[in-house]
Amino acid sequence: MQVLGNPLHGRARSVITAALIPGVFALSTIATAGEALVQEAPVTSPLVLRLLVVNRAHVRPSMLQASEEDAEAIYGATGVQTRWANVTATDASSDYAIDFIVIIVSGTESRLMAARQRDNVLGFASRESGIAWVLYDRVADNATIHGVPFRRFFGQVIAHEVGHLLLPANSHSDHGIMQRGLSTRPSLREYFTAAQAEMIRQHVASLRCGQHITCALQPLVPSMLP
Repeated sequence: MQVLGNPLHGRARSVITAALIPGVFALSTIATAGEALVQEAPVTSPLVLRLLVVNRAHVRPSMLQASEEDAEAIYGATGVQTRWANVTATDASSDYAIDFIVIIVSGTESRLMAARQRDNVLGFASRESGIAWVLYDRVADNATIHGVPFRRFFGQVIAHEVGHLLLPANSHSDHGIMQRGLSTRPSLREYFTAAQAEMIRQHVASLRCGQHITCALQPLVPSMLP
């Protein structure tokens, strides 16, 4: 597992990275072999995952929504519905009933974070804080270099990072959305493995019985970086 010094004071993070080689994006840490991909997972009652997306990179709303729809399809295959609240740093002081936060950064903020990681890092997640970061500039650059539709690749990066918040540490697999290498084939959407989907359903079900992230994390959202 990669470790980032700041902005959360040395806590361990799972990171998603992209190696600039044709046809594959390399992701970090340990893989788990031998699991079949899950395309559908019937559930008896709706499981809903609520995500607050802080769009500090000023991604166009239509493009962000399209990418979230791709991520929604990936989680929908596990039997989990997603609900998205999209805000900017200036209006993130309102109350939101959420489970996790996704922060999209670019420019100086993205460079500050990326400087503490390898050159091919696209994002990372802190399970302790319930926050995932996505480095918009690097996602966009890699999508362009490899000819991958941005909405599809961006949605997969978001789904992957949120997956780190829902799954145990060292949760990469040999295939699927949590693999080290995300496919660059434009028509392919990656999914969670069957075992990962079961863990995600259990985790989301447990969130309904616990406390939700509301005001406690909101003061951190506008000023996460040093």
